[in-house]
Amino acid sequence: MPIIKKKPVFPVLKLFTDLMSIFRIEVVLLEPSVLFCMLSPYYKNLLLRRKFNLKDISSSKQIVTLGIRAIDAVVFEKVSVKAKIRAYGFKTEIVSEPLLDWMELDNFTFSEKRFTSHVFFKNKDWLIHLVVFYERENFLWHSSLKVPPNAKRALGELSFAASASAYEK
Repeated sequence: MPIIKKKPVFPVLKLFTDLMSIFRIEVVLLEPSVLFCMLSPYYKNLLLRRKFNLKDISSSKQIVTLGIRAIDAVVFEKVSVKAKIRAYGFKTEIVSEPLLDWMELDNFTFSEKRFTSHVFFKNKDWLIHLVVFYERENFLWHSSLKVPPNAKRALGELSFAASASAYEK
C-alpha cells in the first residue's frame, strides 16, 4: 500500500494549494503514489494486471511531488511571499542552478545568471517537492536535482529528480 493510506497528506496538500492560490500559482499533482490512490478500482486493477508494481511508486518518505511553471517560481523570491509562506507553517528551500546555454539563447529574463529548478516546502512531517517546468518551443523541460549524499537517506528516491526531462505540451 502506498504511504498515502497510512499518513494524512491531504490536509497538507489542501493547506499548500490554498497558499498557492493566494499567489495565483497553479500547481499540478505529479506524485505517483497519490495519483494511484485516486484512480478508480477498475484502473488500479488494470495497472496491476499489466505488471505495475506498487512498490515502485511508494516513496514512503512523506514527500509529495507537485509541478509549477517557471513564470510562477519567481514569486518565491519576494520577501512578502516568504513571510506568508512562513505564516502558513512552511519552511522553504529554493534550489537554483547556473543558466544553461539554451536559456540565454531563448531570451529568458533572469535577474541573475541562475534559474530556479526545484523548490521544497517543509510542513511538520511532510515535504512538498515542487518541480519547476520551463517552456521551450513546444515542450516543457525540468532540470535534474543533485541530492547530496547525506540527504539521500532522508529523501529516498525523489520523483522528477534523477535526470532532466522534457514533455510535450
